[in-house]
Amino acid sequence: MLPDTQVEFVDRGFGKNFVRLLHVKREGTWNRIKEIEVSTKLTLSSVKDFLHGDNSDIIATDSQKNTVYILAKKHGVSCIEEFGMILAAHFLKQYSHVTKADIYIEEKPWNRIQMDGMEHAHAFIENGDAIRFCHVLQNRNDPPTIKAGLRDMKIMKTTRSAFANFISDEYRSLPDMNDRIFCTMVYADWDYSDFSGLDFDGAWTKVKETILEVFAGPPSSGIFSPSVQKTLYDTQKLAMARIPQFSYEIKETLEKKKTHQKLIWLLVTLMMMIDVLRPLLCINGTSKAEDNKTVRWPSPFDYDLQTQRTLIRSKQHAAFGCQGSISRREAPSEMTVRLMRR
Repeated sequence: MLPDTQVEFVDRGFGKNFVRLLHVKREGTWNRIKEIEVSTKLTLSSVKDFLHGDNSDIIATDSQKNTVYILAKKHGVSCIEEFGMILAAHFLKQYSHVTKADIYIEEKPWNRIQMDGMEHAHAFIENGDAIRFCHVLQNRNDPPTIKAGLRDMKIMKTTRSAFANFISDEYRSLPDMNDRIFCTMVYADWDYSDFSGLDFDGAWTKVKETILEVFAGPPSSGIFSPSVQKTLYDTQKLAMARIPQFSYEIKETLEKKKTHQKLIWLLVTLMMMIDVLRPLLCINGTSKAEDNKTVRWPSPFDYDLQTQRTLIRSKQHAAFGCQGSISRREAPSEMTVRLMRR
């Protein structure tokens, strides 16, 4: 075994993961709810617990879990970013030997049930729209840093997306695609440079609306996407213009297709021949952009194509029979762009 003098700590800490709670705020007959899942991680000033097994400075992970419940009861949960800052500040104030508090929170997407066009006072439905999350990190004697984001937002458009005129050489197998399905599961996160007085709920909603606006376009006509890169770039520019509090590194990514690249031309050119299009869960591709914003959309979909007639693509040696099906996994694809304000 190496002596202690020959090793150093790169990262350390301990905490409690997946602390779930439902906060209900009752305002007469009108109830508000927040269902959240909290993970905490604390870093101490000493390493005697690791080196010598001395637990005298340890705040037990069970105590951290209890703290989450107690502070939720005491302060409420108005929005997850504010509650994350409350938790981080508490751990640093309560325990002088804690040097860093790391808080990660996810919020479940509950909406009020609509009855005859009216919002219900106390009945809710989990709509699966998008999962909201935040990451609050605070070092002693420093202000907190806040990363916010969304994940698992599934979106699709069935036309007005293309990918053509890229390099054609002996390694290319994709044809030009002038009309294709663009479908993805969205992951996005971003950092705030200034959050004093910021409406976190409003900022989060504005980012989500921006992603959907650039992806979908006007309801009647849509918007043409010549590539994932262009859609990604336009999304970031619009979000930066709308939310000046975005800091140096906001992440925003876009995965380019729900169908895998090798078979998408069959889906486009032989659409009428395909009887069943069944999504299968498997990682298909990612496209990543970093800037004053970064959004990533990993696309965990592949397709199982079943047809009523035999289709043969000789170049790829892929055959489709009336009783058969083929699904393929593609290696992840990634595009990167970094934007800075001038």
